[in-house]
Amino acid sequence: MPRASLEVDQMRNRWLIALSAVGIHISIGSVYAWSVLTRPIMKEMGFSLAETTWTFSLAILFLGFSAGFLGSFVEKIGPKKSGLIAMAFFGTGMLGTAYAIAAQSLTLLYLFYGVIGGIGLGVGYITPVSTLVKYFPDHRGFATRLAIMGFGFAALIAGPVMQYLTATVGLVNNFLILGCVYMLIMGASSLYLKPPVLKDSTGKVTHIQQGVTANEALKTWQFASLWWIFFVNITCGVDGRHHRRLQRRRAHRLVDGLRLHRPRPRLHALLPARGPRVLAARPDERSLRL
Repeated sequence: MPRASLEVDQMRNRWLIALSAVGIHISIGSVYAWSVLTRPIMKEMGFSLAETTWTFSLAILFLGFSAGFLGSFVEKIGPKKSGLIAMAFFGTGMLGTAYAIAAQSLTLLYLFYGVIGGIGLGVGYITPVSTLVKYFPDHRGFATRLAIMGFGFAALIAGPVMQYLTATVGLVNNFLILGCVYMLIMGASSLYLKPPVLKDSTGKVTHIQQGVTANEALKTWQFASLWWIFFVNITCGVDGRHHRRLQRRRAHRLVDGLRLHRPRPRLHALLPARGPRVLAARPDERSLRL
């Protein structure tokens, strides 16, 4: 089909498609602000740090599972429907988390935020990326960075907002308010998403498809390398967050121990480079010159 006979359908503006992709990612990316809610949840529900942290771990686990196994399903039903599915799962996870906290149930917390919300994360992660790169066929890397930018900025924005809402309206209302806001943003963004199409001179519509299929990609060494890079990156990120929390706890315990067992000041000698030797004594004693 000659390029001259092809005409891009202008029904969707690719920069608004990019904005929609950022809207979805900036909503689901709030999961990385979970650390600001850890202590309020521990205080509200009386759970340990390990029990509370498992919620975030489950969410990331099901993000990976849903993104990996539902990729072909997302491509089959299209970005609009898959985006709405992501909105339904993630919004249900946020609203259900509010109910779990109100009911003081750790199991429901794992179910709603970890499992249901995690599935919404995975579907919502791949939906805008796969659509946006088709609008920038010559700049696929740039398009991917646009979408992932929203995911990265989400924690920067959501963290202070969550802290403010938790302090002013409470932990339960924080999840209720954010759940409604995220569903609104993700719903509006999903309704605008549409894969680009081409029209030939006869008016026949052809969907743009470039690159290899999913089954072909699975057999390449590039796929295995990218999989390993992502695995190491996420593993180090999650483990690093947990390690930093443990380090802070140990540091607090060490400081508390030093305060309880503060050693008495001892007599020690200071040897200057030249001159007589000076002995520094306790604060209530005079220095002795030898």
